Amino acid sequence: MLSREDRELFRDTFRKFLKNEVEPHYAQWEKDEIFPRELWHKLGQNGFLAVDVPEEYGGYGADFGLSA
Repeated sequence: MLSREDRELFRDTFRKFLKNEVEPHYAQWEKDEIFPRELWHKLGQNGFLAVDVPEEYGGYGADFGLSA
């Protein structure tokens, strides 16, 4: 289970990621009806996917609130 500080750090980091990696391109991606594979890889590399996976399997063990 993540501490409150860890949850806040995760959320802040994810917000920055969205601002830098998604926001500048979002309108065009929506227009083109795409979700770039490169973005999917970046999400994974930065630890933003499957955060609710238990720690013993390499995840954060976060609850649904953080993974949603």
